[in-house]
Amino acid sequence: MKVQQIILVLLVASLATSLNANLLETYMKEWKNSDSVFSPKLFKFLLMLPTTNSEESAKVDNKIHDDIHQISITDNEIHPNDIVTSSLEDYFNKGGNSKYATIISQHDEMRDSFRRMIMDIEPKNDSKLALVHGGKQVASVKPQNLKECLKKNKDLGATLYDQDGKVFFVFQDNKFEFTQNQFETYKPFLTDVCFMVEYIRMHFNDYNKNLVIHHLESVKSILNTEYSKELLQFLYNGVELVRKTVVNKFGKNGASFLVSTFVENLTGALPSLDHNRVLEGDAADEGTAEPADINIENVRF
Repeated sequence: MKVQQIILVLLVASLATSLNANLLETYMKEWKNSDSVFSPKLFKFLLMLPTTNSEESAKVDNKIHDDIHQISITDNEIHPNDIVTSSLEDYFNKGGNSKYATIISQHDEMRDSFRRMIMDIEPKNDSKLALVHGGKQVASVKPQNLKECLKKNKDLGATLYDQDGKVFFVFQDNKFEFTQNQFETYKPFLTDVCFMVEYIRMHFNDYNKNLVIHHLESVKSILNTEYSKELLQFLYNGVELVRKTVVNKFGKNGASFLVSTFVENLTGALPSLDHNRVLEGDAADEGTAEPADINIENVRF
């Protein structure tokens, strides 16, 4: 009887895994069909917006731009690794290479699973910020903080300044006043969006096939705040600047964009898809599992 119960549990778990995988593929199918192995896109950009429930997901505009494909997965909780695995499998099947694939995320499991593709912006020996891909520095970054980043990327429509011990964030026609402690809630999100734009602007077209996946976990910290509407508009401005930058450099027909809102699995469940199989296939094609240079202008901006 006990053996039968164990078998039943394993069967149910296997069925649930299969259903989750099929559900995800249903949502991802249209974006994947935007190119083919014979005509792959030169640049594919995926922005992952995790939420804790379907009500939060509903707050995100489902029509940011006509040229940006958007999906909202609220039928079931999704492990973020599954979205990445599905995207990478499609990318590799169409001739993509891990040296031109970057993943930006602070999610521990994702960073561990895809570490050779993880992109970070971090201080180096000279205390200047650097782009680090798979543990290897590939470029320097001129803006050293959020204030400098907003100043350099003026078309985001925002500025930041300090006055009398308070922090003021000005966006479009709105001025928001925070104490230093209050601003800590919003700072990671604002920083992530600004440096997302800065990072994309550092790319150039050398006719390789690029994939950028940005898992924006910090969006969860602002969805239930009183300024969520305005801050989401700041995000939309950032996504639009990403789109314009990529199209200008890679051409409209050479680029593809996806914004995925999904209820992130918070229960500790394992991913449904096998990322190891996908990564092993890529490593076999390359003959190495080590990170290599990506097409970033290796200059100080």
